[in-house]
Amino acid sequence: MAFGFSPKHEVEIQLNGFNQRRYIAIALIAAEQLKWNVNYLSNNGLIAYTRKSLFTWNSEFKFTVKDDTAVISSESTGSEIFDWGKNKKKVEAFLDTYDQLQSSITEEQIEQKLAEVADIIVADSEDILIAPPKTSGEKLKGVLSLFIPKGNYFITPILINLNILIFILMTITGINIIEPDTQSLLKWGANFKPLTLGGEWWRLLTSTFIHIGIIHLLLNMYALLYIGMLLERYLGKLRFAIAYLITGIFASLTSLWWHNFTVSAGASGAIFGLYGVFLAMLTTNFIDKNVRKEMLSSIGIFVFYNLVYGIKAGIDNAAHIGGLLSGILVGYSLYPSIINNTNLKLKHLILSGLIIITLGVSAVIINKMPNTTVSYDAMMAQFTQNEKIAIDVLNTAKGKSDQQIADGLKEQGLTNWNKNLALLKETKKLDLPDVLKERIDILTRYCELRVKAYTFMIKSLEEKTLDYDPIIDSCNTAINQIITESQNQQ
Repeated sequence: MAFGFSPKHEVEIQLNGFNQRRYIAIALIAAEQLKWNVNYLSNNGLIAYTRKSLFTWNSEFKFTVKDDTAVISSESTGSEIFDWGKNKKKVEAFLDTYDQLQSSITEEQIEQKLAEVADIIVADSEDILIAPPKTSGEKLKGVLSLFIPKGNYFITPILINLNILIFILMTITGINIIEPDTQSLLKWGANFKPLTLGGEWWRLLTSTFIHIGIIHLLLNMYALLYIGMLLERYLGKLRFAIAYLITGIFASLTSLWWHNFTVSAGASGAIFGLYGVFLAMLTTNFIDKNVRKEMLSSIGIFVFYNLVYGIKAGIDNAAHIGGLLSGILVGYSLYPSIINNTNLKLKHLILSGLIIITLGVSAVIINKMPNTTVSYDAMMAQFTQNEKIAIDVLNTAKGKSDQQIADGLKEQGLTNWNKNLALLKETKKLDLPDVLKERIDILTRYCELRVKAYTFMIKSLEEKTLDYDPIIDSCNTAINQIITESQNQQ
């Protein structure tokens, strides 16, 4: 299986001194028998293209003869990153056909074929097959062209450039290029449920342009380049841009629903959304029937692999799934306007509807989704209020009789400490991170000690005895220790 911007498979065979023109003639006939489109022929070889149909991944096939050696290659000309062995199979199919012809073809047939194509054979002085290889500057220019918006490849480079620019700005401000810390990601707009649901709704979108290190950025931009080069030319600029943004937002919403305290960032949710759009297209009549199965298999494997890989800790698979599913729905929604591309009214109506639905769903979720942190903060505020009332009994004891103090300890003290114990029990039911759960355990122990101390203070006052003082002192010592340790951890 070849991998790269242009996956390629290449082999060499020795001619063993045989006539070069004979081998080129046989190669030409073999390519024609395979129904490949031969569009370049010279005395040094030929160039053919394997197929040409909507959404197919064509290959450029080259047969070049040099110094008694034939170099045979098949290189993808589409936008695929993996070729899943297709180029190797094409080379093998050619070699099988070539071998069969070599053993059966006559010299007369060879001369006849050469006569037929004599007028289209390119002269050696103009032959690109023997031209010197591209210089480093030419290769660099070809790579840089991937970042330049043009024609039907317009929105994709803009999105790639924007993601890269934001990452550069992040690094200029001092953020770690390999592993940015959580606070830096939040500062730049990462998605975090307590903040997003707390009024910072814009994080649903900004998080799709923030990346957690350069490796994360490069992998996502590679995947975006792949799907963008394949899909944008068929969706068009506006549909492609809106599909990216909408699926990115739904990916962020899914992440909020799944995670309570996970900081999420990256374009992968939106990229999965574009794959979802593509998968939807593959199930319609928009794509040639002969290539659907092959494309579904290839894209399906790619998506499945990334979802399985996403099970690993630290990867927000919820965003991937949310982006993919919303992309499928967006793809089906866009389909009527794609097959009626000249109907601009239908196109704008569908896109407007998708935008309105996205904004509406986002608003409902933002307002209705439970915010665990808000609930926790509210419960802690109530805890503090109850604690103040309970402790004020002791602070206002001066000038009161023993019975009045005992009554206050019962009615205001024990009552509020028990309220706090019940409150902590409810708080622990929330889906909280381990550090807050540990804090709740400490506060529970703290309240239990308070209840015990207040109970024996009441007994001491009502029975007018000092017998309970050791127990009370022991409780107060433990309480003070908890308070000191908590203050040191803050």
